Amino acid sequence: MDHESSTDLATSEAKPDPVAPVVHGAAPASPVPQAPAAPLAPALAPSGDEPEAQIPWTRYLGALRRYKWLIMLLTILGTGTGMVVARFQKPEYTASATIWIETKPLLGGAIRPRALMEDNSWRQLLTTGAVLDSVGLKLKLHLAVANPSDQPLFENFDVAERFATGGFVLRFPATGGGYALETSDGIVLEQGEQVDSVGYDLGFRWQIPPDGVVPGQAVAFRLQSLRDVSRGLAASLQSSLAKDGNFLRLAFTGTDPQHLALVLNAISDQFIAVAAGQKQMQLIVQAEALRQQLEIARQNLSDAETRLQRYRVETITLPREVTAGPMAAGLSMTQGPVLAAYFDQKLDLDQIDLDIAAIAATMDGIRAGTLRMDALLAIPAVLASQDLSRALADLSAAEANLRALQQRFTDQHRLVQ
Repeated sequence: MDHESSTDLATSEAKPDPVAPVVHGAAPASPVPQAPAAPLAPALAPSGDEPEAQIPWTRYLGALRRYKWLIMLLTILGTGTGMVVARFQKPEYTASATIWIETKPLLGGAIRPRALMEDNSWRQLLTTGAVLDSVGLKLKLHLAVANPSDQPLFENFDVAERFATGGFVLRFPATGGGYALETSDGIVLEQGEQVDSVGYDLGFRWQIPPDGVVPGQAVAFRLQSLRDVSRGLAASLQSSLAKDGNFLRLAFTGTDPQHLALVLNAISDQFIAVAAGQKQMQLIVQAEALRQQLEIARQNLSDAETRLQRYRVETITLPREVTAGPMAAGLSMTQGPVLAAYFDQKLDLDQIDLDIAAIAATMDGIRAGTLRMDALLAIPAVLASQDLSRALADLSAAEANLRALQQRFTDQHRLVQ
């Protein structure tokens, strides 16, 4: 083999083992062929030939087999907890209602009517005792009977304006005849033989049907004040009225849907009845004010007609300006500027004198208590003053609202104040 071709072949030289001893004069050991080294990482295949990743189902199944008892235990605990919570936590319901509120009347006339109440006052009226106390008394929400089977005994139960509150027990002797009314602590409050007037001294108006008495029976019940009932109703009642709106929306929340609907309907009916009573009182007061103004206007008209006749008699002899010739049809006779100014000033002066006399007479009637302040609105000079007439109209409307509220509430109520 020539030199040129031998250079193209790869040769391997045997390297001496650094540990083995070197023997001088011995022939060199024949080279030991070595296996090619394994690649550290597989060669990257082209992107088009990349194998798809497979889901390791075996690992997942193995994990499920290892932790199956823990998974079953957590599932049972979660289901049991949900059932317990659902059993002891009742769902909450909401009953809603919408009430239309009358729009504010337009201003005009001698008496300028105002709205019965402002927007926020309607919501305040909804939570007053006139509404909620009446609802609590009508539905007997102040009464709680421990055993529902004893409810028929309370069909004729009622209370006076003032009554005792707290827990009570009505006991019937086992031998029959009579009753004993005790507190929940066992203190005897009343004993008797007849069951037609139980707890009269405590403010109860209770007539128990004789056929409902069971010897040896103990009836436990609790009473709370109507004010506490109203506070509870107000806490669960929500109301909203948009500014310058016409619809008052009510929402009542609780856990008993039938009870919610019953209470909300009663609140709506009582609210409408109270508002209608307020409106009726306001209309009565305004009608009385209008009647007084009508009498004053009729008297002023009669006095004006009398003065007109007197004025005609007094001015019939005054000088007149006569036109030089006949007037054409459709034209009116004119007067000179001096004479016209004279008559105008005299009419203004007479009207001023009349207004002064009417104001003085009206003020005397107001001081004496026979006339109202809005009687001044029947005087032309007062009506000509916009500020004064507006102030008197506001005062008249405020007095009408005050009288209507005083028929329903006391002087210490915030609406009256």
